[in-house]
Amino acid sequence: MLKDNYSTIIFAIFIIFFLLSDYQLYEIIQNESNMNITITVKTVMIDHVNLYIFHPLTVIFVEYTRLLYIFPWITANHVSYMGVVFALIAARLILSDSLAIRRIGVLAFFGRQFMDDLDGYIARCRLGIDAKKQVSVTNSSGYIVDGICDAIGVIIFWYAAFRYAYHRQPIGAKSSNVLHTHTTYTLLNDEKSYDTIMMNNNHHQRFQTIKHYLLLLIQIGLSSLTWNLFLNQYHYTLDPSITDGFNVRTELQEEIFKSSLMYTIAWFWRLLNPHSFTNYLLIAIWLNRTNQWVKQSNKYAFYLIIGLSFLCFIHLKDIKFRLTDHLTLF
Repeated sequence: MLKDNYSTIIFAIFIIFFLLSDYQLYEIIQNESNMNITITVKTVMIDHVNLYIFHPLTVIFVEYTRLLYIFPWITANHVSYMGVVFALIAARLILSDSLAIRRIGVLAFFGRQFMDDLDGYIARCRLGIDAKKQVSVTNSSGYIVDGICDAIGVIIFWYAAFRYAYHRQPIGAKSSNVLHTHTTYTLLNDEKSYDTIMMNNNHHQRFQTIKHYLLLLIQIGLSSLTWNLFLNQYHYTLDPSITDGFNVRTELQEEIFKSSLMYTIAWFWRLLNPHSFTNYLLIAIWLNRTNQWVKQSNKYAFYLIIGLSFLCFIHLKDIKFRLTDHLTLF
């Protein structure tokens, strides 16, 4: 219990840190000069852990280890493959009966998350783009490899979490009811009926586990599709092209990008993107509350993702209309 309290306090500190960093980022955006753009659409839509922890760590790691100079043959794809290896290790560890071992598995998967940030950094370096700027190069083969490796890594880890729940902590356990039923039927000397009830109860628990974890996988997939779709739409609409070196936005683009509505929409995507859902799963495993989180997430996440997607669709329509109307005036 005491260790759980420590974990809760640590997570609370991280939440406060993320919120303060969000406020600071908003202030930076408002004061940023249009002649020296460092904040991109992806910067404000990526999850908190990646932006505030792994991205700075990646910059420090690459610069201090001189990784790209010592190992000039390393490509982003090599790092993506290593991320899959980390996912396999993490998946094996979270199948353990020991909570301490499962927590090591959580840390191993955070290692995979770090690899995900590192491969993007290396890819931008190799393409001659400022690696410190968050942007996806969607027309490259590395982008496809990275996406496939990310999907494989998440599915491997999801399957391990599902397998652990299915065999050790199935959803829908009704221990108190079963105990009462056991007592009643024992008094009636009807052990056969009791065995039947126990079997039915086990089938029910396992069915609930399959249902909820499949919904979780669909949920992460839907989040990935919608987040990537709107990330690219906003990027092509509001970010300068890569050939311009991310140096100039039009006045209208700058006004829209700095608006409170844009930042609010982006902030909600930070909470609902696939990286965040994976982080939530990791935290739930760390706290040994995986089933509880899966059930609660399935209740609300689909509605939140669909609602936010609808808002983005309307918002992008308005942005494109304003930009088109602005261009026709000149």
